[in-house]
Amino acid sequence: MKASSGPVLAQNQNQGAEAHNCEFPVGCGSFSFEVGCQIQHQFACRLQALASTPRLASRAWLMAATVEARLAELEQEERDICREIKVLSMQHKRMVDKQQNKTQKLGRYMSLMLCFLYICSGHGHQIAQAFLKGEGLARRRRKQELEPGEFRRLVENTYLATDENDLATLMLTPSDLLPSQHVRRACKYVVEWKLFQFSLECNVSKGIAPTADIIAEHAEELVPHTLPALQRQYFRELLMSSCPARSKLLCLTRKRWEMRHGLLPSEPDIPLSEAQQKV
Repeated sequence: MKASSGPVLAQNQNQGAEAHNCEFPVGCGSFSFEVGCQIQHQFACRLQALASTPRLASRAWLMAATVEARLAELEQEERDICREIKVLSMQHKRMVDKQQNKTQKLGRYMSLMLCFLYICSGHGHQIAQAFLKGEGLARRRRKQELEPGEFRRLVENTYLATDENDLATLMLTPSDLLPSQHVRRACKYVVEWKLFQFSLECNVSKGIAPTADIIAEHAEELVPHTLPALQRQYFRELLMSSCPARSKLLCLTRKRWEMRHGLLPSEPDIPLSEAQQKV
């Protein structure tokens, strides 16, 4: 037994030396080089400690296989996470493109109409937003299905994306870009929106509906100065006159903007001065 212990011990020491001199296969893939070197150095120190004990030298190879399998699992998990991130980023990009195509692609006619309404309203977005929502228009026109906050953004983006020459033409001679009847229709829409807001204000503040005489007194305010000169003069004279055309305009405005005659609930406990003002 003692005679055979020498070769066995020498063989185990040789195996330990080979285990000590072998290079640890770092399969860290996309891990940093410093982390891989640190792991390899720690594992080499561990092998050296194990190799000094002949009976534990065989466990070094088992540990090497275990560490290598664990590194392979980490690489696979990293690849799976990168693949999932790539899929989610592509889905997000498709959703963003779909939303942009839905909200930011308008025809040239609609873009010019929005810009013209934006200019006629004194660079205010309320009238253009109402036009996009289909308020006060015939139901046969397809309405824009957008979120409440998207209407203003669409109006402003459309105005900023329009060529400067087209904007100058819309301010000076809009008939060069839009048909004359469409220019008249846009100006009429602005006046109707002003009438609707004025009627709403009178109902809220005074509790009454504005009469034709009250509208004639406020014709200068109801027809904005930002309209083209001819259209501005036409609608102001129309509101201040007593011709049937004015009655037709007011009747159509009530119908399109869903205004109706009615009585507000009475409030007996109001001050006398307020009651006299409402009367």
